Amino acid sequence: LDLSECSSLTSLPHKIANLSSLKWLNLWSCSILTSLPHEIANLSSLTKLDLRGCSSLTSLSHEITNLFSLIKLDLRGCSSLTSLPHEIAKFSSLTKFDLRTCSSLISLPHKIKNLSSLTSLHLSGCSSLTSLPYEIINLSSMTKLDLSGCSSFISFSHEIANLSSLKFFNLKRCSNFISLLYEIANLFSLTILDLSRYSSLSSLPHVIENLSSLTLDLSGCLSLASLLYEITNLSYLKWLKLSRYSNFTSLSHEISNLSSLKWLNLKRCSSFISLLHKIANLSSLKILDLSRCSSLKNLLKELANFSSLASLN
Repeated sequence: LDLSECSSLTSLPHKIANLSSLKWLNLWSCSILTSLPHEIANLSSLTKLDLRGCSSLTSLSHEITNLFSLIKLDLRGCSSLTSLPHEIAKFSSLTKFDLRTCSSLISLPHKIKNLSSLTSLHLSGCSSLTSLPYEIINLSSMTKLDLSGCSSFISFSHEIANLSSLKFFNLKRCSNFISLLYEIANLFSLTILDLSRYSSLSSLPHVIENLSSLTLDLSGCLSLASLLYEITNLSYLKWLKLSRYSNFTSLSHEISNLSSLKWLNLKRCSSFISLLHKIANLSSLKILDLSRCSSLKNLLKELANFSSLASLN
């Protein structure tokens, strides 16, 4: 049932309970919808509920947690939503939970630990969220955690290392986040770590070098100069993005230690002057992005050493 962009819809009829075979309910951008009827609990076959852009929705009825077949719940842009019902624990089949830009959401219920099937949790832009409940460590099936733009987020529990299946971790624009924990190095499945525009980041835990096949994004990190030496110890690093850093003039000699590096992005490093000859020792390097490096000199002469390159921008 698609009711998306019904901008004058204020409520759903109680007789919606009769749609017992309904699989998908789309209420995207029903901007003046303030609540869902209790009868929604009777939609026992519902697998996908889309409430994106329901900006007037202030809460979810407890009855919604009786939707035991629900696989995907999308609450993106529900900017008036301040909390979630504790009964959310009943969503045992939920695999994707999207709360992006729920800017009034203050916390997650502790019983989120019971979402045993959850693989993806999106909290990007939840600017009022300061921390995650300790119980999140029980989400052993989770592969993606997005906290980008959580500008009030301060810290997470040391036990985050228990998220053994986590592959994608996004901390982009977490401006008040204090430091990365050493425990992050125990996320052995981690392949993508996005720390771009993480303005307070001044160091990386040295144990991060134990992560194999890592993709690391440090674009726009204000303390990039002090991070560069630490980066060169990441011998397993596959993908490195250092774009949009206006004061960045050169790479350190130790860059040649990144023997597994396949992709290097220096886009929009407007003060970057030259490539060191040692970068040519990156025998695995396939893709190099130097677009908008307006101060770059002697490029053609230095590129002669890059025999492994397959793509140059």
